Amino acid sequence: MLFWILLAIAVLNVFYLTFEHTGEILSLTLASVFSRDAKILFVSDAILIMSLFICVPYIKLIRYLEWPSRWLAPLQYIWEILLLSVVVVWTRHRNWPWVQSGFFVMHTLAMLMKIHSYATTNSFLADAHRHMKRTEKLLDEQLAKLGKGDIESIWDREVLAAIKPKQQAAFLAPDDTTDTTEALLKWGAHNVQKGTTPLRAKLREACEPSMPERILSPLPDHARISREIQAKHSSHFSKQKGDTELRDPHPLMWHPDENIRNLALEIARTREILLPLPLEGHGVGRMWPHNVTYANFWDFLLVPSLVYQLRYPRTNSISPLYIFERLLALAGTFFVVYVLVMSVIIPIVHSDRPIFAQFLHLMLPMVLCYLLLFYLVFECVCNGFAEITQFADREFYEDWWNSTSLDEFSRKWNKPVHHFLLQHVYVDSIYSYGMSKKMAIFITFFFSSVLHELVMIIVTGKWRGYLFMLQMSQIPLVMLARLPIMRRNPTFANFFFWFGLLVGPPMLNIGYLVF
Repeated sequence: MLFWILLAIAVLNVFYLTFEHTGEILSLTLASVFSRDAKILFVSDAILIMSLFICVPYIKLIRYLEWPSRWLAPLQYIWEILLLSVVVVWTRHRNWPWVQSGFFVMHTLAMLMKIHSYATTNSFLADAHRHMKRTEKLLDEQLAKLGKGDIESIWDREVLAAIKPKQQAAFLAPDDTTDTTEALLKWGAHNVQKGTTPLRAKLREACEPSMPERILSPLPDHARISREIQAKHSSHFSKQKGDTELRDPHPLMWHPDENIRNLALEIARTREILLPLPLEGHGVGRMWPHNVTYANFWDFLLVPSLVYQLRYPRTNSISPLYIFERLLALAGTFFVVYVLVMSVIIPIVHSDRPIFAQFLHLMLPMVLCYLLLFYLVFECVCNGFAEITQFADREFYEDWWNSTSLDEFSRKWNKPVHHFLLQHVYVDSIYSYGMSKKMAIFITFFFSSVLHELVMIIVTGKWRGYLFMLQMSQIPLVMLARLPIMRRNPTFANFFFWFGLLVGPPMLNIGYLVF
């Protein structure tokens, strides 16, 4: 509260000084720039959003063609590059001011991260679904060798052979066997156990007390690490260590024949991959591909997350008052940023002071602007959309101001982007492209640096590379922060971090505007 009171006093002081020198409280020159070409910007952004929905038929195409997703992956990358190129060319063609250009390009980058995550995650699940269907076919062939008759009758007989001894020995009294056997047969029926029907989960709940013991099994490395990352970035998902409980077991997992048992276990493992993460107090959720709908995609576009998941933790209700508070905070914070830019930063940049004097005068207002924009994005925008979509996981940042290194800062200050880079750049570089961990780290920093520099190119209209070099310099600075002297002196390391934060923004401002 004290910060906001002092900030209000500072704004009033700026108003008084501006009126004393110019005869007006606040210049509206920049406001007229903000509103320029606003209709075209709105239409352009609407077209951008509508174009994203092509992701849904793309995933359905992968599913129905039953091709490996890597065959169609080049189409996904070409589409993403083409979309970004069109946005950049259109922005330059319209010659929008820096506010419109910055908003449109950064919104495009956020949407590109979303569709990349959506397409990549669902493509991976499509491959898992295809693998499950192949394994189910192999299981049918293996069962057909056990006796004569149609597959359904053989299936029912072998399901009883697999489950009956287990559940009788562990759970049932003699007079319970008829009802429970009937329930188990309904759940274990051939048509119920094939595919990803939601009916299976309902029937399993009905016979839950008589189920054999739960099975724990390891998942493939890529799926396991992806789940660990998602659970780590949310306090709502159940944390799992070691093997994973198979929540959608196969009735033939307990069959005496080893080949049948292994095939059934592989099907159950694949089903676990196709299910959403375990959410405390909730059921297993919808299995892939029942999530591949336009409604689900629209919901993903609205939630403040850049990484697609089959489900997210949700709140029970929406508070209109909270949304109104976020809107007021958004308007108020933007107004203060406008005052700082118009009455403090721009006059300093356009003054005839020496470069060093400009640098010193810009340090405080630039850092203050940085903090206000941070508050605007994460406290106002992200929390506002979280309330609208009932998105419960609202830890968009951690205590980055206590950081003792730049890698700690990058993990804490912008968790949605960090989560995306970790999941879809770092992990994918290792497991999809076979890179070493060091190379994956370099690629992650390089990718992030290129995107940051692209925004500056569009906003300033200059190709200088200052921000790119500053971003890439984090790699040696991260190594510096790991020196024993830094680790032993966290206060000094935090001072070093804040020194960089105070020096960096004014240097970039002067670099892009003056040189």
